[in-house]
Amino acid sequence: MTWFNKLKLSLGKTSAAISVGISKIFTHAKLSEADIAEFEDLLISSDLGTNATDNIIQELERRKFNKSMSEQDARDFLSSYVANAIRPMAKPLFSDIGWPLFISSTSANSDRLTAPGEVHADTQVPRVLMMCGVNGNGKTTTSGKIAYRMNKLGYGVMLAACDTFRAAAVEQLQVWVERSGCGFVRGQDGADAASVAYNAVQRAVNEKIDLLILDTAGRLHNKVNLMDELKKIKRVVHGVLPDAPHDIILVIDGTTGQNAYQQIETFHQAIGLNGIIITKLDSSAKGGFIVGMAQKYNIPIRAVGVGEDVDDLDALDPDAFAQGLVGS
Repeated sequence: MTWFNKLKLSLGKTSAAISVGISKIFTHAKLSEADIAEFEDLLISSDLGTNATDNIIQELERRKFNKSMSEQDARDFLSSYVANAIRPMAKPLFSDIGWPLFISSTSANSDRLTAPGEVHADTQVPRVLMMCGVNGNGKTTTSGKIAYRMNKLGYGVMLAACDTFRAAAVEQLQVWVERSGCGFVRGQDGADAASVAYNAVQRAVNEKIDLLILDTAGRLHNKVNLMDELKKIKRVVHGVLPDAPHDIILVIDGTTGQNAYQQIETFHQAIGLNGIIITKLDSSAKGGFIVGMAQKYNIPIRAVGVGEDVDDLDALDPDAFAQGLVGS
């Protein structure tokens, strides 16, 4: 199955409600105020958010109020709006230096693949990616998938287990290390996470690793201590490599919908995010929240996950997402 089809299929739970609603509301008859109100309720219930919904309704009223609009016209209208809303924020991971996200990526930069070992030939190696997020959001699995795929493309990859208080996270990362054959850095149970990050950066520099991924903790029940820990990791890494960490990525569980907004604001305020990866879209009935999120936060969406397989993580395709969401 192609990535385009995987992404559309993963949005089935969200698109089912939207598709049924559109079929009911848009029947070639002239749009009434009641029809528009019903369409507004449909968008809100699909978790698009109030701002995106207001913009869609205003545009619909401007163009189509008291005019006939077919079901297909409505799908095309909504699909176009969704695609254009998320397009500015759909920026694949590593595209700034010519890496494709993964093999299936259709990034405009994918034909300028930087050779392994020359990722920062003019500045420094390695590229340091700091993965953050609440426990259970798929952070460790996502780190492993990125490591596996980039390793298979020929890049030197190293994973660092900076969640030192959760043995399960270290063990899970170890499985990905064994699966991918990449390097691995861990500390003693309960060790200072920043010291693990420091050792990992030093090793990655000495071994001329292309990509170092720091898998951090996500214990939000102790939010202040967690944010202090993440800030310390960031400072320590920056002390070794002045431009690092190059990527500070928040991993979000797609099933949380707009409840993820608080996570974005908390992590962004603490450590300054420059990317978001959304997982578990295949389990979500709230996929519409991506539209509101893209408009609310000026933070690039680096990838989306639609399943457990290693190939089920890739760049966000705005057109495929829009078509999948609307049921086109």
